Amino acid sequence: MKRLLLLLTLFCLFNKVFGQEPTLNGTLKISVENGTLEGYFTLTELPKINNYQVLLNSGLNVQFFKDESDKNINYTKIYNSKTSYESFLYTFPTSKKDSTYLPKSITVKYTGKFPVHKDTTDLNNTGDWKGNIAFSDNTLRMDGTQTSWYPTLHDLDNDKRFSAVKYSIQIICDDCSALYLNGNDPVYGTKHIFTSEKPIDILLFVGQFNFYFVDNNWYLNPDIDKTEMARFSKITEQFKDYYTQNLGIPYRQSIKFIQTVPTSKNNSYMFIDYPTIVNIGRGERNGLGSLISDEYPEDKAFIAHELAHYYFGAGEKIFNTPVSTPICEGFAEYLSLKATEDILGVDLYQSIFKEMLSKLKKNSFYKPISKIESEADYNNSYSYIYFPVILLAIEQEIGKLKMWEWMKNLVTTETNFTDYEFLKNELIRALNDTEKSKATIEKYFTSDKSLENALKSLNIE
Repeated sequence: MKRLLLLLTLFCLFNKVFGQEPTLNGTLKISVENGTLEGYFTLTELPKINNYQVLLNSGLNVQFFKDESDKNINYTKIYNSKTSYESFLYTFPTSKKDSTYLPKSITVKYTGKFPVHKDTTDLNNTGDWKGNIAFSDNTLRMDGTQTSWYPTLHDLDNDKRFSAVKYSIQIICDDCSALYLNGNDPVYGTKHIFTSEKPIDILLFVGQFNFYFVDNNWYLNPDIDKTEMARFSKITEQFKDYYTQNLGIPYRQSIKFIQTVPTSKNNSYMFIDYPTIVNIGRGERNGLGSLISDEYPEDKAFIAHELAHYYFGAGEKIFNTPVSTPICEGFAEYLSLKATEDILGVDLYQSIFKEMLSKLKKNSFYKPISKIESEADYNNSYSYIYFPVILLAIEQEIGKLKMWEWMKNLVTTETNFTDYEFLKNELIRALNDTEKSKATIEKYFTSDKSLENALKSLNIE
């Protein structure tokens, strides 16, 4: 498999769980030809918190911040890659400069200029990622969770990033032919006001492209024809129906598939800001067509994985705390494996599972999830391979029906922190068997031999 599933660390760790969501109003002027952005935004309905940061992409130059009285306010700016690789972190000091305060509203005006990537001969081999402000192939892509192209409040005490907001935003792009903001349908034109009364991560995709609505799904800038779009929609709806039937939680919007090219030669990956799934890659092997190609049947599992993020990481329930990336990615991959096995066939499932196992480093130690304290305690292999293997082994212990019940509990139960205790307690609630719960938890969640135990349960030497 050449395509990489994107590790959504910030995507899972810092976002809303429950509570008040801010409202964003403003205007964004764009030139895809020149790589420029001019933003004027006001963030209102802010929660009452004191320990906070406001994130804004480090490539955006701030002209001013203003408060609810339209008065310029002083600010401090720092950079901390552990909080955000992409953004500066802003706070507003009190007059005595011995503490900070959060205004009732925040208005920011900024400008930015970024590289425009057109000639592939000039591209670096790698260097594209989800949080990139990417001007490429006469389009602009900005995701809604990492890029921070609009001011994003981060509650430090509760580890919550408010990237999901209600909004009314006018997009102006004179050299564009089509415009799209997450939470709306795409439109043709150079100017449009997009609105959403429901909080959502505001992914943006604008430029010179066409779009189509085929069998309940949208395709923006597709590199496939309508016949192939119909095939793509068929497999998409099969996966959606499978998850809906087993979890009892339906999809509530049409999926928007975006095809675009990376700002590098070799990057190829997918990510989701629900209900948008973005495929970034070039050519027959890494475009949308490869995902439904009979030549690469394993790639269909990437669709299943991204659709599973609606439940774990991208839908109405979004997770926080350091264990959330293994939870989000681990359960999404587990669901993808189950959908592959039941829809695409056992042979393909076994082939994908065998490849996963080949990537597990036999001599590496994987901390049991109960001992994860920070993002430094795990890596991609942990989230995408180790933890899905643990989940498959737990299924062997408790059965598929209890697994579905456990996952439904995790998605539907309200909690302030989706931490290890939450993961464990919802398993206990689903099993309703004290001895079984204790044995399962000790074997797979607390034991330093959790991987060895899992492989034995799965009859893998």
